[in-house]
Amino acid sequence: MARVSHNLQATAVCAAMCLSACSGDASPTIAEQGGETVDCAIAGAGDFGPDCRMIQTQADDTVVTVILHPDGGFRRFETASPFVVRDGALEARTAVDGEYLVLTVDSDRYRWPKDRWGE
Repeated sequence: MARVSHNLQATAVCAAMCLSACSGDASPTIAEQGGETVDCAIAGAGDFGPDCRMIQTQADDTVVTVILHPDGGFRRFETASPFVVRDGALEARTAVDGEYLVLTVDSDRYRWPKDRWGE
């Protein structure tokens, strides 16, 4: 019985060390990753907040937009009219809401001034 207890204790110590190694200041904050701030409402959140970042890159003849979530998630789109989800089978929907362009994929919504990157 003592051997089982020792193995569990060693496993717990190892797990704690692994977790502490992952939770340092080594990961950049979302603002340090570059791009522009974009309002977002992730996972069905009711209110938009300036919590996401939008980065645009060129891949061959296509402009690719990546929106980074504060939790480490992201969405990639081909920047066309309309936006096309680059990964996965979900469809992107765009709408104009007053002065904003709103992009919706599943329960995630993003918005920015419509004159910022076009409509």
